Amino acid sequence: MNTNSIDFDVLKRFNQQGPRYTSYPTAPMFSPEFTDEEFKREIIETNADDDASPLSLYFHFPGGKDQLVIEVTRDSVAGVTQRLGEALAAEADPAVAVHHIYQAVGRMLEDNQFSLGCPIAPVVLDSPTDVPELAELCRSAFVQWIGLLQQAFVRAGVPERRAHALALLVESSLEGLMVIARATRDRSSLNAVADEVAALIEQAVLAGKVAQQHADAAI
Repeated sequence: MNTNSIDFDVLKRFNQQGPRYTSYPTAPMFSPEFTDEEFKREIIETNADDDASPLSLYFHFPGGKDQLVIEVTRDSVAGVTQRLGEALAAEADPAVAVHHIYQAVGRMLEDNQFSLGCPIAPVVLDSPTDVPELAELCRSAFVQWIGLLQQAFVRAGVPERRAHALALLVESSLEGLMVIARATRDRSSLNAVADEVAALIEQAVLAGKVAQQHADAAI
């Protein structure tokens, strides 16, 4: 077994006693006389026959539907955060990186036939405030994404305050454009705005460099 694929933090979090009906066979049928070796042998034998019955899996979420939504959303947010960080790190010029991000979002929408967009937008729109953990997950996701964009702009020489405003602009436009693209089943709006946003970032980077040069000359 590849232990790298196992999230031990998740195992620890849910390693708790549950109601008896959640186990199959049910708890009274378990016996210490049935050894590990017998268990392994049974698995091999029951899967050796070509006509073996399909396998059924039962998943129990102690927290019910809310927990299921939280786990799926957390996993999706982690994936988006990783891809965003990689895209920004791949280019020294943040304008180029952001342009690539818009293009990647457009391709993603086309690949899934405009059926999926931002993983947390539906959650936010469905008012997750009654589930504090989910609400915090959504809040922190936007903070992370906006922060990654802001850091990329600051590294390129854009002043902190303007870098934050640009990051908000990029994130908010992407969120809105995903909705428009899904409604129209057309990614052209992303392509058009990508050019405009990239040009704005280029101007901000240039203005930041000029301001820094003037500041250095005044010293």
